[in-house]
Amino acid sequence: QRIKCCDDPLNPPPIADICRSCKNAVMSKRTTSVLLNFSALLVGALVAIISVTTYEWLMALPNERAAIAEGGSLLVSAASKAQIAALMAAMTAIPIIAVCLPIWLVLAKFRKNNWIAAAALGITSTVGAWVVLFDLETPLSDALIASVPYGICGALAGVTTWWASPGRRVSAASGN
Repeated sequence: QRIKCCDDPLNPPPIADICRSCKNAVMSKRTTSVLLNFSALLVGALVAIISVTTYEWLMALPNERAAIAEGGSLLVSAASKAQIAALMAAMTAIPIIAVCLPIWLVLAKFRKNNWIAAAALGITSTVGAWVVLFDLETPLSDALIASVPYGICGALAGVTTWWASPGRRVSAASGN
């Protein structure tokens, strides 16, 4: 028995169960769903990059002001440090997304994809990436303490990605 297309772009019926006239509509809905999820990931990555850049700039600004007040100079200005941080955050976002995406899909399958899970995934993946990629020479306890601000930026990015994702609207509408 053939069924008509589902109005839910996130849960269309399998292609084999749809008549030919409806296949194009379902494929269009699936493409839209993929694009909406990709845009949510992009928004989350941008929030991570902006928050890390802002943190680095705010941390470097007092040193720059003190050096200027004393008549000295800095090797790297606060703006340059923020630009480097933005580049590093953008390069780090790719492997973090590559690790988090399959975990998030498993959480979504079991309907555990809420803002708390998004924040926890953002914190743990960002802290893990910081420790593995940047702080290999320092003791683990020091690396974990140094990664806390970046973990907060990761949590903010995770919650933003959850907020921008189309799945959140569907689960909110269904009462989950």
